[in-house]
Amino acid sequence: MKFKIILSILLSVCIIFTFTFGNKKINEKKGLIELESVSEILTLWHVDTFEGGTGSRKQFLSKVVREFEKKYKSVLIYVVEKTPESIKEDFSKNIYPDMLSFGNGISVNNLVELDVKLDYNFTKFGDKVLAVPWCRGGYCLIENPNFNKKQGGNICSVSQGKFNLPLCNVLDSNLEIKINSQFNAYLEFVNLKSRYLLGTQRDIVRLTNRNFSFTCTPLEYFNDLYQYVSVIDSGKSKTKISKLFVDFLLSEKIQKRLTEIDMISCFFDLEYQNENMKNLQKIKNLKSVSFLTEPKILLELQALSLKAANKDQSSILNLKKFII
Repeated sequence: MKFKIILSILLSVCIIFTFTFGNKKINEKKGLIELESVSEILTLWHVDTFEGGTGSRKQFLSKVVREFEKKYKSVLIYVVEKTPESIKEDFSKNIYPDMLSFGNGISVNNLVELDVKLDYNFTKFGDKVLAVPWCRGGYCLIENPNFNKKQGGNICSVSQGKFNLPLCNVLDSNLEIKINSQFNAYLEFVNLKSRYLLGTQRDIVRLTNRNFSFTCTPLEYFNDLYQYVSVIDSGKSKTKISKLFVDFLLSEKIQKRLTEIDMISCFFDLEYQNENMKNLQKIKNLKSVSFLTEPKILLELQALSLKAANKDQSSILNLKKFII
């Protein structure tokens, strides 16, 4: 009888061990087998150089990557968030990703020609398309209809990112320009320190969420709020997969989901409920500056655009030399 009891206890211990430690070991082995079956491991670096709409563009890319990996099971892509400073440092050490998601203000090289037809000259080098905008924002002139016009009726807070040129939309204007950082320009506007806000899709989201009363006019001349994707030369097999991913990212299925992050597609009309976002995406054929423009030059163009906005005619002419 004692023998049967001891045997039962031993059997129970074996079963518990199998379903705990044993199961863990099996899963670990399964994971190793799956990793070994991956034939290509790629990296996609993402850097923000301007405010988006809502949420994270990096997280959006990560979701797209997971879907791509399900379709191409032998591929694994790591999405890494970077800063302009860290990218500059890595590039100086000849450390490169396979793909790069970026905006203006990033010096890039070793780019592969993409098989995408685009009318945007600012994404080309000669006749070669080297970058594709996988999403974009847009500039708009926002007005507070309840602003006391007697207290400076033409004051305009300008939301300007480190490498962006919003003032290219108000050359030779009658506005009293007050340049600020992107969030501080918004704060000036909602605190009734300015009648106008030269803002972006991010400000539309902020003001809508705040239930703030405003009117919004999309600006039709210039836009540099593009999130590009490029492929960097890292070997034939990886280049082929990277191009497949770019095609997947630009597919209608994925592009239609840009409403999740309140960004706009350059290729498809999105189903926005927000009327201001609807109107912003209607603006087509905007001019810009080349995505290859060096950061130092962009900072010089910012200073030039301020003079141009204040009606300096020579600055207007010089600035337009860089606008494509």
